Amino acid sequence: MSITTEVRKDLIALVVGVYGAAPGTALLSTLANTYNANPNMAAVALSLQSSAPFIAAYPSFMTNTEFATRVVDNILQGRVAAADRTWAIDTLVASLNSGAGRAELILTAVIELQKTTNPAWANAKAAFANKVDVATYHTVTLQKDGTLAERAAVIANVDQTAASAESAKVAQGGQAATDAAETVTLTASTAAANAAATKLTAAQTAVTAANT
Repeated sequence: MSITTEVRKDLIALVVGVYGAAPGTALLSTLANTYNANPNMAAVALSLQSSAPFIAAYPSFMTNTEFATRVVDNILQGRVAAADRTWAIDTLVASLNSGAGRAELILTAVIELQKTTNPAWANAKAAFANKVDVATYHTVTLQKDGTLAERAAVIANVDQTAASAESAKVAQGGQAATDAAETVTLTASTAAANAAATKLTAAQTAVTAANT
């Protein structure tokens, strides 16, 4: 059974939220299989919780406050005011203290950020969306994989600007790099043509003046 593009985007967003990395083909395939076996995003998130990368990123010895702080900082990356950051941490801690699972809580944080309309969170929301976009390009369009560190580097410099996302795609190669190269060539050709036209106009002006 195949997954929809919407589900695939949710799976990629989950990985970006948990690891700050593109999933790569291997992990995305695993998560898609998990979802197909049990079409529940919370169950998919839970499947990550026992994995070695998750345990390394969020050791079990972390307190709820330490865990919540790491999650908030990983996802928001300083793109909200200090008061909003504190509110987010306190909200996650309260949920953890009430028995919420750690991986499931990251999923909730990712979902809430993606759907917020609060302008105070606009930069964080846009940056996260751009990271998901670049992660999708890396994993789905180019069908690349790599170590967790390599996949994290793919989206590390992506922020809330469209230019940062485009630069990250170009760095990965593929059609984005081809399009960028063609744009540079076209721009250079246009500049050269404009320069030639300017020289011709100047020459024509000089000839006209000489004949007057």
